[in-house]
Amino acid sequence: MNKKIIYAAIIFAVVVVAGLIFMFVKKSPLSPSGQPVVGGNQNAEAQGGSGEYTDYFSSSFLGKLPADIPFSMDKITKTKTFVKDDQFCVSLTIKQEVPAGKFATEVYDATKGISVQPKTAFPQAQAVGDNTGCENLRYGVGKYEYRVYVNDALSITLPFEVK
Repeated sequence: MNKKIIYAAIIFAVVVVAGLIFMFVKKSPLSPSGQPVVGGNQNAEAQGGSGEYTDYFSSSFLGKLPADIPFSMDKITKTKTFVKDDQFCVSLTIKQEVPAGKFATEVYDATKGISVQPKTAFPQAQAVGDNTGCENLRYGVGKYEYRVYVNDALSITLPFEVK
């Protein structure tokens, strides 16, 4: 496997974990207005009837920050469309702790049909609460899916596009 892809996946995982840790420590309240991007009928196929989404999550969405803005929950804009200078943010509200090693993420290129960030499990438990992490966008122009797995079951699929 290409070392650049492995390094990119590790960096992405570290940034997301740092964001999640920040949210655990800060416990900043987040009550997204409107419908979550995933849930209910919008994600019936991705949930595969496993119930993992409804068991572990109450909301999920993608958002962005301008490149020069430091992390701040009130500055994140919900979106499914990004440009190269955006910071890519993922927000999950976890309602039941996900045990260590049972939470994983992946970024899938929907156009090419390949994983651009391989499925990577988080070694620590994911605590209950609002969890958001942002990183510099590192995907080229195209259509993608941010995927979240719990217990190896696809639980959340958040489609997005880079223009």
